[in-house]
Amino acid sequence: MEYEKDDGYYSCQREDILSLLDLRNGIKVLDVGCGYGGAGKLLKTKFKAEVHGIEINHGAAEKARIHYDSVVRGNIEHDGFSFESNYFDFIICADVLEHLSDPWRVLRRLKYYLKNDGQLAASIPNIRNAHTIIQLLDGSFDYQEFGVLDDTHLRFFTHHSSIRLFERSGFKVEKIIRKENYSDSDRIMDIWKHSRVTDITSVLIKKVTGAEVTIGNDFLQDLLTIQFLITAVKQ
Repeated sequence: MEYEKDDGYYSCQREDILSLLDLRNGIKVLDVGCGYGGAGKLLKTKFKAEVHGIEINHGAAEKARIHYDSVVRGNIEHDGFSFESNYFDFIICADVLEHLSDPWRVLRRLKYYLKNDGQLAASIPNIRNAHTIIQLLDGSFDYQEFGVLDDTHLRFFTHHSSIRLFERSGFKVEKIIRKENYSDSDRIMDIWKHSRVTDITSVLIKKVTGAEVTIGNDFLQDLLTIQFLITAVKQ
């Protein structure tokens, strides 16, 4: 299925993801869901990298070809690719895995192309975000053109299930960074820590469901997090 979105959807350079990788000159990179090729252009300019892309959208793939050594226009879940095993130093899946029906199988497939000392980087939206929780409390779950409830998302993940996604696929998570969507997160955390919100919420959950749930600081951090940035290596 080819996704039709506006230009902003395909034009990100994703410096936030690239900053997590141990980049160096002469690296070989596979950019899955490369869009217009902004990340690859940056890699080739700064690190003289060999960059290959996979992109399902025809128009985006054509634009990426200007910057990349090669771009395959195809579906990472179903189409065949001619890359060699253990070829890439880095594989990037920026805003990709949540669009797949079987991201576990795709990660296992990508592992075949990654060098034994290589890194895979991904960004995954957080379904436990406050905006989504508020929708559920309001009785809604409305898809949108962009964001956590993007209308092309097929899978949804939390902090814990993001880690499990990689572990079940033969990877070890090296780093998982929370990307927050609130500029005053520190102030919100301070209010949270000095209130009785956690105690009251735990009591309410127990009364309604019978479950013993501890509401800690990680719960609030999840509410403030729009996306997880992850780097992983082969198990």
